[in-house]
Amino acid sequence: MSEWFFKRTENWFYLLLVLTVFLMRLFVYLVPEVDIIFFGIVIHHFWFGLILSLMIFLLPTRLRVIKIILLALGLGLMIDQIIFLLLGGGKDREYWAFPSLFGAVIVTIAIYFYREKLLKVFKLN
Repeated sequence: MSEWFFKRTENWFYLLLVLTVFLMRLFVYLVPEVDIIFFGIVIHHFWFGLILSLMIFLLPTRLRVIKIILLALGLGLMIDQIIFLLLGGGKDREYWAFPSLFGAVIVTIAIYFYREKLLKVFKLN
């Protein structure tokens, strides 16, 4: 990657988001069928992503870098599972099914084109 890539905040944001999606997929592959269960309900990592993303609203403006990191991690976790959950969730078999995998890739690619606007909306750029 050329030097200009690393000088732009939105590119660091996107790189961290993509790494989050990739690492979650790798983790689920390496450690299959492990669920976090709370009161008999499976808690998907989508919800942890939502919590991380919402945390940016609780932090002061001066913590901009931390807010960008939290948003990238949170959106990465949510993107990884959004299509999977919209299709009804399930177990690892459904998580690795083509629609879930393809959906995660498409949403991740779409975020690339809107990464700068996304950071502006959250006043992080």
